[in-house]
Amino acid sequence: MLKKQSFHSFKGILAVHAVLLLAPTFSLAADQIVGKRPSLPSPGKAQFLRQDYGEIEEIAYQPSAVKWRLPNGNVLTFVAIRDNRGEVTALAFAELRRAKNRGIASVPDLAGAKPHDIFNALSKPGTVTPGFLKGHRSDTTRSRPQGWARELVLSPDAIKDVVVGNPQLTCPELGWSWSEFREDILSKDLPLSFLSEGDGPQSKPKHWRETASGQYRLYGNVHDVPEFYGAVLYCSRDTLEHTDTSDPRVVWRVGPIGEAPSTVTWDFLQDLGDQLTFTFDAEAENVPTSIVGKGNSVSLHIEFPEQGDKFYIGAAWSKISDTLTVSQ
Repeated sequence: MLKKQSFHSFKGILAVHAVLLLAPTFSLAADQIVGKRPSLPSPGKAQFLRQDYGEIEEIAYQPSAVKWRLPNGNVLTFVAIRDNRGEVTALAFAELRRAKNRGIASVPDLAGAKPHDIFNALSKPGTVTPGFLKGHRSDTTRSRPQGWARELVLSPDAIKDVVVGNPQLTCPELGWSWSEFREDILSKDLPLSFLSEGDGPQSKPKHWRETASGQYRLYGNVHDVPEFYGAVLYCSRDTLEHTDTSDPRVVWRVGPIGEAPSTVTWDFLQDLGDQLTFTFDAEAENVPTSIVGKGNSVSLHIEFPEQGDKFYIGAAWSKISDTLTVSQ
């Protein structure tokens, strides 16, 4: 039986001490995290890394967040971003799609869907909808029965079920092409974007920082974003160094500039082809226009990969200015 996982937040200061400009809208830098924050589970603890999900389904409700583990091992996270008055100012959604499984993107009618639409499409009839989602639904949701897309997502991908698990293969050989990943990022019709193919500590060392303990980290953030979509796909494994207790971890955080951001979601990418996507929307229905997009930052952390690991990394966003900073 799986245990419910809590949502973490931290207080800390990110001190950037070197910056490299890569494109008109994107820069990479080394950073140092100082200050004190609650820690996520450390690497090397196998109980956090490898679990047989079987057919277990769990939904953990909190006042501003829901974490939902589907029977196939995919994980969906819904989070309400609130201001200091407790009002919902934005919604965030994340999907961990396990390598052998279909995901939200496999259902064309869910392209561009709002979080409430996704919850309604995949939940069993009678499942309680989180209160913070009820005011943010589209006309499509009102016209479709609860659970209409559930079987489409839960049905296995027969082709990938055969090839996944072979650490010698890479993303294209496993059925995830760079062109499809790129198209997914750019299909969001957001004006600014960043794309990096085969990104890893060895292949693109300027994007990564090696800590004193020999661990590699990548960190990125963008400020004042009303809309954001990002994805990290695990594409190539360092088979010489990798063990079952050294899976890379991806963390997405969001919060007001100048305050400690909240961890919206985090998880380990266990198999090549595992992908963690993140969507942030401050232009949801019923969000006052006076606070849309003001002061929100989105950040990405990739932690504990081996030196030869590689990822597809992509992001698209909208904002008034075009400066995005990404660092280790």
